[in-house]
Amino acid sequence: MRKISEMYKRSGGTLWNHKCMDCEYFRDGKRPLCVIRGDALWKPDYIACKFWKNTEDEIEGQLSIFDVL
Repeated sequence: MRKISEMYKRSGGTLWNHKCMDCEYFRDGKRPLCVIRGDALWKPDYIACKFWKNTEDEIEGQLSIFDVL
């Protein structure tokens, strides 16, 4: 099984509108890697798995619908 296919299976699917390179767990450098997977030579153009996380999207002080309920 390919390593990206295994990540999709472990995380429960994909987030088609995001890429691995935008994820907080992706480390770019001489040997790009996914911190969760732990393997080197991870391709930044892979479609992100459901472990994808980016704190830049969250706005400080913004209410969630769950705060109201």
